[in-house]
Amino acid sequence: QYSGQPVDVPQNHKRAVCDLTVADRLALYDYVVGTLNQQKESAAASDDLYVDLVSKLQKDEKQNEPKSHLERMAEMRDYKRR
Repeated sequence: QYSGQPVDVPQNHKRAVCDLTVADRLALYDYVVGTLNQQKESAAASDDLYVDLVSKLQKDEKQNEPKSHLERMAEMRDYKRR
């Protein structure tokens, strides 16, 4: 059973457990989970995460082409680690 009167937003977890009814907490949980699922579906996968940088760098050593921004960033990262 939902609470009939609006409740102030709980400031911490203990207040949320005490002030909100079981139905209110379930509704809040369902809303948060639904919102997160929508965000997951709309999130676009980045192709840069699946690029094999080692093979790209080896190709560039064989070919004298200018390096891409991503390759320069990888070199800077490796340089800073040393």
